[in-house]
Amino acid sequence: MKTKSLERISVVVPKNPFTPPELTTVHHCLCALDVEKLMVWWPGLPHKPHADPKKVKAIQRSLDWKRVSQIGAYLLQEEIDNCGDLLDEVFGPIYHPKKNDPGREWPPQIRGTVKYAMSSFPFFTNVLVHVNGATFHPNPKISGTAEIGLDPTTKEFQLAVIDGQHRVNGAYFALMLRRKIDPDAKFEIPAE
Repeated sequence: MKTKSLERISVVVPKNPFTPPELTTVHHCLCALDVEKLMVWWPGLPHKPHADPKKVKAIQRSLDWKRVSQIGAYLLQEEIDNCGDLLDEVFGPIYHPKKNDPGREWPPQIRGTVKYAMSSFPFFTNVLVHVNGATFHPNPKISGTAEIGLDPTTKEFQLAVIDGQHRVNGAYFALMLRRKIDPDAKFEIPAE
């Protein structure tokens, strides 16, 4: 028997007077998602949440590994030396199995040190995701809020990053590097 793995996430549900009547049951929400879970749900290891090797192909275009590295360095606010090897260490288990697909060259060919842009508040704008198989429960006590339930073990569950694939991968890269000095580090990114 398969055990359920339900995630409950509080969300804000903005009102939109421009939504066509036939789409009123489709919910647009704002929340913060754990970047590590995002990398398991999408593009994720091909065997999670269920065996579907086509899942990794859901990326809208090939990843620019230099851009992913620069986002990681920006979030860490430090230069990243030996970046190609670190990318291979962090992302090899995820992307290496698809290395023979067009546009999926592996390992990344990043040489030298990756620089960063100084910031007093290193963060970025939200990513846009589309989720199928989620449950939606409006909060009757606070208008404009709700709770969504995600169960990545169900066959119906599918999460795709529509916009922000480099930010998701860059955030995951930064988090995995930070965990080398702080094993308990977590990072949530704004999602729409």
